[in-house]
Amino acid sequence: MKELYYDICRKAEVPIQAQPFWWDALCGAEGWQLSAVQDESGALQAAMPYRIYRRRGLRYLSAAPPLATYGWIYTASPKTDRRHRLYARRRRLTLALLRQLPAVDVVHFNVHPDFGELLAFRQMKWICRMRMTYVFDAPDASLIHARMASSARNHLRRAREALRCEQGGSAQDLSRFYADAFRRRKLRVPEEARQIGLLRELLEKEGRGCQLSAFLPGSHRSGGDFTGSQSSVGAGKCVAACLLVWDDRRLHFLLSGQDEEGRKHRAMYLLIWEAIKLAARKGLAFDFDGSMLPEVEPVFRSFGARQQPYLNVFAPMSLKARVLYALSLWSMVH
Repeated sequence: MKELYYDICRKAEVPIQAQPFWWDALCGAEGWQLSAVQDESGALQAAMPYRIYRRRGLRYLSAAPPLATYGWIYTASPKTDRRHRLYARRRRLTLALLRQLPAVDVVHFNVHPDFGELLAFRQMKWICRMRMTYVFDAPDASLIHARMASSARNHLRRAREALRCEQGGSAQDLSRFYADAFRRRKLRVPEEARQIGLLRELLEKEGRGCQLSAFLPGSHRSGGDFTGSQSSVGAGKCVAACLLVWDDRRLHFLLSGQDEEGRKHRAMYLLIWEAIKLAARKGLAFDFDGSMLPEVEPVFRSFGARQQPYLNVFAPMSLKARVLYALSLWSMVH
């Protein structure tokens, strides 16, 4: 069955975060499964890759591979321009996929913004939460700079005066910054943080991603900035980094982090700005990939992108998971 999905991904427009190479590399060929619907001829009509993992003694199911923001559900496009038939077919196929999923304690994942089906999840009696990302559909750097918040322009100017942004840098720095962001919020560091270096290597090999790093000025000569030009001022200490991924439609600001000096010099503004410029040069939309964290969302919003909602689905399936969910709700109001 997976061979059919591989074939679909070669022919159809499937988002980067749902590509089989991502699943195979970070989960292993046997570490992910496929819920699928075929027609009478055996052709694949719908598919949802998923993985099962353990967390706090519960078995979780996610349609997103490790380190991905979004999960994806593929449905074949019917030969009709009638929307009511298109929507009805997509809902029917989505329900068929969801009903095939194995028994677990919890289902939890984000749905890609381009997948518009909501009612199938509601029909399954799953909890559907609306989340928000920011997107530039056709980024124009000069126009964005003119329209961003004045505070963002000031922070960006400050960062450009103090730091240098280059493509590359150490994946260990990025992993450390990413993990520290969870520790600062007193949250458990995800196990998948250990796979950041592997994901970066994979994306660079596929020509579908790169790391940007912000450095304090140094005394040695660096290899060059992310535009490929050589610099006579070398890179010193790395204070922030991000991982970018892209497909044929979007460039995603997938994950990022910074240390205290990075926050002091507003390094995140510089990384986002250079990522937006890269998306513009590639002719791609730029997706901030969420976040609704109070300390992150204002930074993303200040660049002036449009808001785009996406769906977060959550379903406590077992009795144990339902009891734990009810207790968490009770603790929030008491």
